[in-house]
Amino acid sequence: MKQTSPWLVCVALALAAGCGDPSVGQSPQHTISDGRHGGVEGFYFLPPLVPEPGVQGNDRRLAPVVAVDPLDAAGNPTTPRLAEYSTLTGSGAERVRDSASHFHVDWDISRTAAAAETTYRVRVFVPSRVVTPAGVRIEPQGRELGWIDVQIDRNGNPRLNSARGSAQASPARTVPVQFRVLPTVLDPDGDGRLDYDDNCAATANADQADADGDGVGDACECLGVTCPASDACHLPGVCQPMTGACTNPVAADGTACDDGDTGTELDLCRAGACEGTLASQPVASVNFAPDDAVATRAIDEDPLSFVALGPGGMECLDTSNPSAPTRVGGWQPPFSANCTDLVKVGDLLYLACGEAGMVCLDVSTPSNPTFLYRFTLPEGPAVSCAQLDNALYVGAGNEVYVYDLTDPRTPVRRGSLGAGSATPVVRVYVDGRRVYCLYASGRLVASNAAGGAFSPVFLAAWSGPANATDLVVQNGIAYCTYNGAGLRIVSLRDPTAPELLWSDGGSPALGVAVRGTSLACIYANRRYRTCSVANPRAPVFLTDSDAGAPPTLVSITRRGFAWCGYGRRASLLDIPPYVVAASPSAGRAGHCGDGPVRVYFSQGLDPATVDGASVRVLSGGSAVTGALALDGAVATFTPSAPLPEGDYTVAVAPSVRSARGTRFAPPAGWRAAFRVTPVCTRFTEAPTAVTSGASGSFSWSVQGGSVVSATGLLVGVSPDPVVDPLEVTDNLSGAPGIFTWRWTAPSVSSPTPYFLVADANVDGATYYTSAAAVTVNPAPAPTAAWTLAPSSGVQGAARAVSWSIANASNVTQTFVRWGADPRPLVAASSTQTGAQSSPSAGAFSDSLTLPAVTAPTTFYAVVVAVVNGGARTVVSPTVSFVVNPCAEGLTACGGSCVDVLTDAANCGACGSACPSGQVCTAGACRATGCEAGYSNCDGDPSNGCETAGVCPRYLVGTIAGWRINHLAYDGTYLYASNIAGPTYRLRADGVGASATVFRTNPAYFVPRVYGEHLYWNTTSGTIERSRLDGVGAVETVRSGLPNVGAFFLEGDDLYWIDYVSGNGSLRRTSLSLGTSTTLGVAQGPWPSDVIRDSRDGSFIVSSQQSQYLWRIPAGGGARTVAYDLGAGRAGAQLAQDDQHFYTCTYQAAGGQVLRIRKDTGVVDVIAGSQGSPWGIYVTPSRIYWSVYFDRTVWAAAH
Repeated sequence: MKQTSPWLVCVALALAAGCGDPSVGQSPQHTISDGRHGGVEGFYFLPPLVPEPGVQGNDRRLAPVVAVDPLDAAGNPTTPRLAEYSTLTGSGAERVRDSASHFHVDWDISRTAAAAETTYRVRVFVPSRVVTPAGVRIEPQGRELGWIDVQIDRNGNPRLNSARGSAQASPARTVPVQFRVLPTVLDPDGDGRLDYDDNCAATANADQADADGDGVGDACECLGVTCPASDACHLPGVCQPMTGACTNPVAADGTACDDGDTGTELDLCRAGACEGTLASQPVASVNFAPDDAVATRAIDEDPLSFVALGPGGMECLDTSNPSAPTRVGGWQPPFSANCTDLVKVGDLLYLACGEAGMVCLDVSTPSNPTFLYRFTLPEGPAVSCAQLDNALYVGAGNEVYVYDLTDPRTPVRRGSLGAGSATPVVRVYVDGRRVYCLYASGRLVASNAAGGAFSPVFLAAWSGPANATDLVVQNGIAYCTYNGAGLRIVSLRDPTAPELLWSDGGSPALGVAVRGTSLACIYANRRYRTCSVANPRAPVFLTDSDAGAPPTLVSITRRGFAWCGYGRRASLLDIPPYVVAASPSAGRAGHCGDGPVRVYFSQGLDPATVDGASVRVLSGGSAVTGALALDGAVATFTPSAPLPEGDYTVAVAPSVRSARGTRFAPPAGWRAAFRVTPVCTRFTEAPTAVTSGASGSFSWSVQGGSVVSATGLLVGVSPDPVVDPLEVTDNLSGAPGIFTWRWTAPSVSSPTPYFLVADANVDGATYYTSAAAVTVNPAPAPTAAWTLAPSSGVQGAARAVSWSIANASNVTQTFVRWGADPRPLVAASSTQTGAQSSPSAGAFSDSLTLPAVTAPTTFYAVVVAVVNGGARTVVSPTVSFVVNPCAEGLTACGGSCVDVLTDAANCGACGSACPSGQVCTAGACRATGCEAGYSNCDGDPSNGCETAGVCPRYLVGTIAGWRINHLAYDGTYLYASNIAGPTYRLRADGVGASATVFRTNPAYFVPRVYGEHLYWNTTSGTIERSRLDGVGAVETVRSGLPNVGAFFLEGDDLYWIDYVSGNGSLRRTSLSLGTSTTLGVAQGPWPSDVIRDSRDGSFIVSSQQSQYLWRIPAGGGARTVAYDLGAGRAGAQLAQDDQHFYTCTYQAAGGQVLRIRKDTGVVDVIAGSQGSPWGIYVTPSRIYWSVYFDRTVWAAAH
């Protein structure tokens, strides 16, 4: 048995049990960490420090480092390090040695100056691999495999915890540190590469593939990587094995999310972003009057809206104040009806009212719509209607019937379009010269009416889903709704190839409205939505709200509001402002860097919200400097310096507000990119307005590049015609330079903005100009206008009438329709003159006989003209005239016409007889006071009855002031004015009375009575008027009439004499339009008066400097002598009856009152030696005249 030295025994015992040191029992528990003691599996300390682990093998590829570090009071390694050993170097020249079974190093306690009563930790390290963005580095002591704690007692002897078992140490106080590292420790994947030299230690990859060169092997890129959804609008991703990066797939559009904006109502994912949609913004609500009203359709004639109300008929609303719409009037059917659609043609409103058929209302007075008639259809209930020219299209059953409205009193069925489906018609719609019909089956049929509105020709059909509910067509784009399949947008511009542009994915859509680039849609699930269809292939949602009840009506007004109706109630909603387009177009190149950048909005903006922070041009995220200007709905940015080549962004912030204060949509703002390139295109010539059918010249330059293979114009009604072109002309080519094209403007019914962009393919790439805006004005519409309207008169008298038709290619028929109904066009009681026709527009004339009446009766007349081959009916303004049973001044009493001013049996009124011995004077019974055969003609009782026989004249009264000229008469009073002084009036039945002031406004010298008003001219070139009862203020009827003298009115036309300039011109001026026409030249610089000859409508003109009365043709032209008053005479004011003209000679010939026979021209003197007679007025019983200087008014029996 081998003997052991006492020291070795003591060391072994000390290491095992703390031999020889009475303090061991009080020392702390020391630790060891290896595969047997809770540490790294495969790493083991060996005897003599611990018992043999019983696991064989050793990985000699390693280069471990053994370190000895003191522990602090907390048991943690601290500095300075006591000793360190590697396979190459070590403390005291010792180093780590390896063998097939283990690694070994001797820690010489004496040489390392270990302190007594100190605990040291013997630690084993191996290198580790560290991967950073900067690269890969190897840390020599990056990984600690294990440790064992050794305590140096006060005698300098090493001790281990008694739990470690027996161990041996060298006699030289050397602690032999031996350990074993199995190959699996640093090569767990077994690919032959140690961890610190392995870019994927967890998975065998001998090839060490690292596609992205980041130091992590491809085999390990996705180890431990999870790819959760980044937000509500994305799905969980997948780790990419080549890079370790996660994919970020977007969630399906329509996935619910939260954009964090409290002002949005419906937040949905779109293209991976959470986009909130603004809540609908109600402005006001209305309740319709009928209890059974169901609002179904509305048409807008700003500010009026006409609404079909199902069983409730129709109501008209005034939206001039959008915050408080008011009911103007309505019609409730007295029969069973279900009115679901309507169309307005002039003053007539046609309602499709189900089984009740088509109903026609006169809405010329919106406050009192009047039922005219109704007609039923051959089969099926009338559900929809539309109009083109004189054709009315009615959808009923499976058919669309065509009715002729040439005579609106009696619509005539002309045929049908033919059943386009075996299912009922849902909606008929007219767009341009095309007629569209949507059937319940989903079939959409287009017909072409270019050859005539009464016989459209089938063009194309498109089959959509079943359960169709509504249709709108605009510029060849159809917007169709389906209860279950939602909203679909279909292009039928090319009828041979209908194209589905967009679908909302399917929903219970009930109705749709489109105006411009705004769309509104209603759904059975109570949703109400609006969106922009500036690009019909990619609509942008604007608002989305719960209507609160299933909606039944949707409509958009001309001012950008929308009606959303649900049964008896409707709300007027504001559509938010949005960007329609930018110029240069989004995502395109070709903009010239020194040109302006424009943003077109859907409506006018609040200028206070448009500034350099809300509308910007960005370059790389930085704002470009420049000036910003706002013109209504267009913001224009002009850069301070030309933009260099590069990419730019136009950005609109959500802080922008409409002029009405409405939030911008979408609420996140708007952006679009464009590029400035070496190739640049711009318009060099572009008109601002073109009339329909005319052409305008557009020129543009292409700068840069070498070959222009194709260039031309893209035309549309959107500021970005590249997205939705109506017309494309790429017919030019050549070298860069100037190109020109003449564009013919299409037919429009009202001024319509069009936009043109020139595109150019240069060297294989396409470039675009900014948009040029041009207003297309409608060609002058056919018109019918009076040139001589029927004048008032006595029953049985003939009245000449004349009119003109303008802006028509031909006149199929024209006539005057007249009657006692204020609506002569549609009244069944109206009569008409014989129809005339002409191959061209022009002048027409006829006459009518005033009918028999028993009391003064007002009649109404219009000119009707069917023009352009029967396609259109035009109607003149309505004029009125009065037919009297008796001549002017006489009253019908007991079947006879009498003068109640002088008839003793009817003095002052019918049946009021004077007592015997009295006479009737000025409508009052008076004693004669004169012997038979004598009269008191001067009204002076002091000289008695000075005149033998009947008075040739008598003094009606005296007018104060300076001078008096013309007279006017309203049936009770005579009116006259001082020159540039007040207007006076005097009872016509008075004798010797004094006139009273009627109006103090300075008049000139011509008063006229029309209807309930007195009109007069002024020295300031105006015509003014006042009510005859004196109520209200004086009104200016027309201004801008220099030197206006004598005048008269016919409807809207003012005929007047320019009494100084132009040698006395006769002119006609439209009161409503202000346009003037010179009809002829009157006599001399001082013409006195002008009237129409009641026989032929020609003009008779007098002059205070000529002995002649002159005639100017009714339609205008050269003057001719009508009558010779005789040498030494001149004419003043004119009057007439059926057989005579009357005038005064002023100071000529001693001052005479003359009567001139119309047929022979014979001149009679009614009164002579009157001094200075000027004004004259004639009634059937009296002739009144005024004396200029004496300021008196006289009368004589007629």
